[in-house]
Amino acid sequence: DHRDLHLSLRRQRQMCIRDSAYSSEIIRGGIQSVPFGQIESAKSVGMSGFLLYRRIILPIAFRQALPAYGNEMILMVKATSLVSTITLMEVTGIARLIIAKTFSPVEVFIVAGLIYLTINFIVTRLINFCEIKLTPYLRHAD
Repeated sequence: DHRDLHLSLRRQRQMCIRDSAYSSEIIRGGIQSVPFGQIESAKSVGMSGFLLYRRIILPIAFRQALPAYGNEMILMVKATSLVSTITLMEVTGIARLIIAKTFSPVEVFIVAGLIYLTINFIVTRLINFCEIKLTPYLRHAD
């Protein structure tokens, strides 16, 4: 239906705007968390603005912001189930269609829950892997 498509696109835009606002705040917080002493030290050895950002500020900021951004990614996955109750068909929406055909809600919602669990598990493992790779003292821990 024409109206459902417009409603779905509007919900997707709203989620994108909301998530981009949160993500930009997370990145801003990461950049602000870089100690001024490290910035000052890099400037004292003659680093230019671009080199300073590339070698000092952004790696530290990304490392600081990664846990919060990982949480935001998990919240994005969870938010899709809320949007599906309105119009957007994804795991929860498809589960509702299957329930309407099979009349077995428990089994279908268990499978849908396992799909969400799997997606979130993969996201958390990827974030954990990135944290280990980007944090020097975690790389050498056995």
